Amino acid sequence: MINSTPVKYIISILIALVLVLAGTVPVFGQVIASAELQNIQGSVYLKKAGGQREFQAVDGMRVSQGDWIRTDKDSSVRMIYTNGSESVLTANTMVNLKAYEDESSDKINLRLIVGGVWNKIKQLGTGGRYDLETPTAVMGVRGTLFMTRASADGQASLDVLEGTVDFDYSSDSVEINSLLAQGGSSIRADKDSSVPAIHQSLNIKELVSGVKPGLQKQMLLDMVERTDYLQTSMNQTKKEFDTYGEEDHARKTLQHSTQITDLIGLMESFIDSAVNSEQGEEFLKELEKDKIKIKDIEEDLSSIKGISQVTWEEVIRNAERKGISKKDILPKKNIPQGDAPGNSGNAPGQSGDAPGNSGDAPGQSGDAQGNSGDAPGQSGDAPGNSGNAPGQSGDAPGNSGDDKVKKEKP
Repeated sequence: MINSTPVKYIISILIALVLVLAGTVPVFGQVIASAELQNIQGSVYLKKAGGQREFQAVDGMRVSQGDWIRTDKDSSVRMIYTNGSESVLTANTMVNLKAYEDESSDKINLRLIVGGVWNKIKQLGTGGRYDLETPTAVMGVRGTLFMTRASADGQASLDVLEGTVDFDYSSDSVEINSLLAQGGSSIRADKDSSVPAIHQSLNIKELVSGVKPGLQKQMLLDMVERTDYLQTSMNQTKKEFDTYGEEDHARKTLQHSTQITDLIGLMESFIDSAVNSEQGEEFLKELEKDKIKIKDIEEDLSSIKGISQVTWEEVIRNAERKGISKKDILPKKNIPQGDAPGNSGNAPGQSGDAPGNSGDAPGQSGDAQGNSGDAPGQSGDAPGNSGNAPGQSGDAPGNSGDDKVKKEKP
């Protein structure tokens, strides 16, 4: 009697090889867009579009439009798109790559059935868009860092670390209600359309406690990468402003400086929450695997914060010398298209300005005309601070000494 075990093993290897190569074959002269699965932890399963059977996934497999990916308990996987954007699936998650037709279009639609996904979406090209659907809401972005979850009972949550996310959901009063979540804010929505969505400040402690140390590390590294990108962009627009003296270049430079300030403030709170959580030792061990030290990250952030501060001051001074009004180059207001309960059409804790602002540099309380051109968050403090992290009173973002999220005063 022939032993069938080796035969089954060979067949499994051949199937895996076919799935790894899937999505790389040209069709009518065009390459089918696909994402690559990497850093698989635990048990992850892939079902091809139109198929009936799941296969255990391995690193390097390609995922194309219509495919399904599922993670088991204590499992995770990274989906890496051709433009460098990534989606990290946490444990007990199921997603469907609903749309990803053309590599050059930068249009991706991921459907989250249940579970959690950490998203690092790089700046997309003209017409590009990343949409993430849950049974309750649709979230659309162009470039940002955010975490989203969908529970089995239909609840959807969104936590934005950087950038902006359009959050569209249905309610009894409005067929489609749109909210705009900025970096440092969260949205919670229920499948019950009679319950309005809640738009509030991001609770870093809650976010950190809800993910495993491995993902905590990935989130931190993604924020570091985003900070480096923003610094490069800030330096470039500053150089263009120095060369050409155009108002738009000055405005973009200050916007990048504001984004850097806000993100670093969140990162400082993120690190503090991760290190001091019940999983703190595991988090540090995860960093040690890649020879990463918290001290080195904190020193780098301090350096970038100082550069951002100096850049802000130089742009303000140079703009005044060129006859450009400061009020014309301060970061523009980001007003949500729909109001969350308790808000007035603005992001949490705001009055229509950038986080913690009243028309000034981040964290300042003077108006545009009366501002003396201080660096972000300054009245003698580090960027974004009045001695504390952005918009805070010594506590985690959005808190006043509690773990519960509380709305800040405008």
